[in-house]
Parts: sequence; structure tokens; C-alpha cells
Amino acid sequence: HLDTTGLVLRDRQILANDGALIIGMMISQKNKQILGGPDVQSRGLIYLKDADGIVAEIGNILEKTITTMVAEKRYSNIDARNEARDGISKYIFKQTGKRPMVLPVIIEIKAQ
Repeated sequence: HLDTTGLVLRDRQILANDGALIIGMMISQKNKQILGGPDVQSRGLIYLKDADGIVAEIGNILEKTITTMVAEKRYSNIDARNEARDGISKYIFKQTGKRPMVLPVIIEIKAQ
């Protein structure tokens, strides 16, 4: 019980201090081609209107992670999200000095 309480408090501290960043992308379930996105949402971190370059690079990191993993035949949704989270977190820290909660979302859809 104490373990989860500590994690919840840590997450709340991160959200309060550095905010959150959600990056969404849609890909084909069959061939993993990118169909839509990236969609970048920020809360309590940066005003996206003032940070076009940062937003573009965040999307690029997620896209490159997916395309590289697919090309190297090692793609899995969870591994791609974890790898993208690491890359985006490092990039954001270099740019802003903040460590927001980074939540990449990769939605796999059945394309017609």
C-alpha cells in the first residue's frame, strides 16, 4: 500500500512542477505505416503556440522511433512508447530544463 501511495505522490509532484505532455499518433495495425498525427498536447509545461520548433521535434522523435523500429523489425507498441518517452524526455529537458510526465500514445487502427 505504501509503495503505490509513494508513486502517486511522486506523479502528482511531477505534474505540479513540470506538467504533462501527451503525444498521439495513429498507425496502421497491419503494416505500421503512420496514418495520422502527431498530435501534441501540453499541460503546465509550455505554451505550444510559442514553441512551434519544440512541438515539431517532439512529433519527429515519436515518428522516427516508430519508423526505425518497424524498419529494424523490432516494433511493439509498448517498446515504441517507452523508447519515444525516453527520447522526448531528454529533448524536453535539454530545451526547457523541465521533466514533465511524457505520455506517448500510439493508436493502431485497421485501415480499410
